[in-house]
Amino acid sequence: MNKDYKYRFKTVQEFEDTDGPTWRRLGAGFIECMDYLLGTEIDRIHYEHLIKDGHICIGNDYFRVPKENDYGHWDISMNMIIRIELNPSYKPKTFIRE
Repeated sequence: MNKDYKYRFKTVQEFEDTDGPTWRRLGAGFIECMDYLLGTEIDRIHYEHLIKDGHICIGNDYFRVPKENDYGHWDISMNMIIRIELNPSYKPKTFIRE
């Protein structure tokens, strides 16, 4: 079965857990004006073309996400994001019978 995933940006706590309290200065590449992205889900349209076998495949490269003001873009690396596994819903569909 081919699993599918969503991706979101790390939170401050996740950056601190992986890179320490000085994560901004250690080359995480996440500058302060990007803080509005912390913890938010990434729209799949920005990485759809990079998916192979359900995962983003960029290696040490970047993909682009538009800035909030739509002027330019941010270069996003894999160390800035977290993969979220999509769990299938086994809830039965209910039918409304009249």
